[in-house]
Formats: sequence, structure tokens, C-alpha cells
Amino acid sequence: MKRVLSVLLALALCAAVITPVSTVRAAGFADVPATYWAADEINALAAKSIVTGTSSTKFSPESPVTREQFAKMVVLAKGLHEYKPTVPTFTDVPASRWSFGFVEAAAKAGYVSGIGAGKYDPEAAIKRQDLAVLLTRVLGKTAEASKILEPVCFANDEDKIGKYAIGAMTIAVRPRVQLLTWDSARNLRPAEPATRSECAFAVYNSVNPVSSGKKTLVMADEEYPESLFPLTSDSAYTQKEVTYLASGPISQTPYGVLFPEMCTYVPSLENGHLIRNADGSVVTDFQLRKGMNWSDGKPVTIDDYIFSYKLYMSDAIQVVSRTPMDLVTKIVKTDTYTCRVYWKNWDAFIPTGWAIYPEHILGPQFEQDPSSINTSDFANNPVYCGPYVIETKVDGQYITFAANKQWFGGEPVLESQVQNVGVNSPFGMDRVRQSIGQCGSVRYCRVALLSWLLPCQLHSVP
Repeated sequence: MKRVLSVLLALALCAAVITPVSTVRAAGFADVPATYWAADEINALAAKSIVTGTSSTKFSPESPVTREQFAKMVVLAKGLHEYKPTVPTFTDVPASRWSFGFVEAAAKAGYVSGIGAGKYDPEAAIKRQDLAVLLTRVLGKTAEASKILEPVCFANDEDKIGKYAIGAMTIAVRPRVQLLTWDSARNLRPAEPATRSECAFAVYNSVNPVSSGKKTLVMADEEYPESLFPLTSDSAYTQKEVTYLASGPISQTPYGVLFPEMCTYVPSLENGHLIRNADGSVVTDFQLRKGMNWSDGKPVTIDDYIFSYKLYMSDAIQVVSRTPMDLVTKIVKTDTYTCRVYWKNWDAFIPTGWAIYPEHILGPQFEQDPSSINTSDFANNPVYCGPYVIETKVDGQYITFAANKQWFGGEPVLESQVQNVGVNSPFGMDRVRQSIGQCGSVRYCRVALLSWLLPCQLHSVP
């Protein structure tokens, strides 16, 4: 009965937030059904004549977009007028070309700068990383992007991003920006042409911020979590709550695809960071991203990762599971952010590594008395490195999560807080009812309970 109640509450919440804008179906493209991933964005732009179909009934969402077509989309989306100077800015976009006024307007606004040597290359398909660069300018985040020297895109092909686009691509996938999405293999494909649907999605989000104003999401659970320390708690409610507080070295999509979160890559045979020896033993390299901090401001380093292994393997601690840590034979620290791990034999969990806990918090307790970890206050007041932090906590009733504005992945969509309550308490039911009322003005919500990046994707009604 409790499980049925939980499902019904979840459906009620979704019904409250998945209310489309009445105009978004106006275009009625035959090849853009309501279930298409970018249908809302495409139809919303079409309703305002920012994009048009390739025929009277089709949009051709998977077709590539040229650089001049994209310039026109951006100019119209920003409400700019065509600009036709006497002397063309680009030698390959003369006054006689159909896109002249749009490209010039985009150049005047500072959105495009050409490919060099006075050329714009108007007929070339716009690459996804160039889309990110251009729209980063539209968002006024060029200076911010220039300070980002290493990508934080949570993608398996971050090494394919051009040096000039690292900052823009990082910003493009942040929760509060969302210009680009990943494919089924968790790749961003930076050098591939952007499709018409991808461009519509990106342009829409550039002029309609994913999160505007303060948003609150209330989630109802059957039970209050017994702990916020998964090392010693096997409760599903513990795991769920910590999802919002902690990041992992390697994460997994709902479809089972691994991708780097706190790490810069997923160890694999293909990238050379996983080696399977003839005797059955395995060697992996783990590299943490630079610049990450725990929620108390202390830096995250590979020492935290190595220390966490000691926690897992201590006989004095009531650890829930030691898989695959019990296969480790040796850990060698390479530098501040990297280590090499040696394993007895292969296990499917080896590429994911293990959860990371802060040595500066738990280390002194562990050194003094390893068994004290079993009753550590960390279970109630943890320090993690995730998108949210605990704002308030009333044991047995509810937890309020506030956005961690210093999170290395970018500020979460939910600006104000995420509240999680137990449905068995009167307070819990009150908050569920309030949530439905709060979400009434939200156009739609995509919920991925096991994904830190899109716990809720919110758009304001245009």
C-alpha cells in the first residue's frame, strides 16, 4: 500500500508540471510528434516564425544547419532586425546573398566573428561546439568561458572538444543553461554538425532560461532515511537522498552507460586507462577533475579517494559492501589528482571505482578509533561534493536541500531548495499538496531521480 501511495503521489506531481503551453502544437509538423525530444522547443519557435519547416508539413529535425541559417535563427530569436551595411563584413557573404542582413546583424551584435581571413563560410554546417561558442556569446558568458581551461561536460568524448570551445561546451551543458544534450552513448560529438532540432533546442534555451526565479520541488518518500552515510547504510532512502548531496567518480545513465563525473574519464580498454593482463589481473587509472571542493570549501584530491578505500576495507567499520574494493591489491598515488589501482581479477564494477568521502572530516576520527566511524555524526551532518547541501533537517520528518552554488558542475536548476519529506507525516502530505500548487506555472519537468544534472529541468512559460 505504501508503494502504491508513493507512485500515486509521483504521478500527481508529474501531472502538475507536465502541462504544455497551448501554442506549442501550433506548427503541427508531421515529422515532429508530441513525443519527439525537442518538440516543445521546435513548435514554440515555429509559432513565432523563428524557425520554419522544410515544407508545409515537415521540419526535417535531423537535417544539418548551415552557419548562415543558424545566424538567422539567433537574430530572429533575439528580436533583432536585419542589418545591411554598405561594406560587407565577410567577403563570402556579399550584399546579394539571402543571409546578408542576418549575418551582418549577428556580427554587429558580437555573436559571430567568422572563421578568419575575412570569411564566414556561410554554407558550412555549424558544428555543435561552434553552436556552443556562439550561444555563449549570446548569453554574455564569453569572459566566463575563457577562464575554463579544462572541460567539465560529464561526457565520454570530452577529449574531442577543440581547445577554443572548452569553456563554451562546459557552460553549454550546465543545469541552468542546457544548450546541448548527450547522445545515447553519453557523447557530446563536438565536431559533428548540429541538427535542426538541436539548434532549435539550443536557441530556445538561450532566450528562455531553463530556470528563472526561485523554484522548489517537493518529493514524497515512504520513509525517512535512516542515515546519510551509504558506507554503513543499505537503505534505499539513504541512497536516494545522498544522490542530491554527493557526486560520484563515475556515474551511470538510466540506460546503463557509464560517464565521468568527478573523474575526467571512465577507465576503458579503448582509452588505455584500463589494462587486463594475461594472468587475469587488472590495472586502472583514476583521475579526478581539478578545482573540485567539498561543500565546506576544502579541496577534493586523490588522497580522499585513497582514504575512502581504507574506510571500506576496515574490519572495525560495519561496511554494507566491499565490492569491488576487496579485489584491490595495491594503490599507487601518481599526483594530487591521479592514482593507479591494481586488482586481483576483473569485475564489472571496477571501472566505476568507489564512493569518495572527505579525509579532512573522517580522517581524524578514523585514526583515533576506526570503530567511531560507525556512530559518526557524518551520518546526520555529512559533507559531500554534490549539487545540493542540507539547509534544514528535522529527524523523522523532512530534509530541505539548498542549491550548492559552488558545485563544480554548475549551479543546479532548482535555485532555492529541494525538499524531501516522508509521506507518513502530516507535514509530508501538506508539502506534497503545496508542491502541486507551486509547479502549476512550470511548463514541464523532466525528472531523472538517479541523475544529478537534471533532477528537474524547468522552463518558464513563454
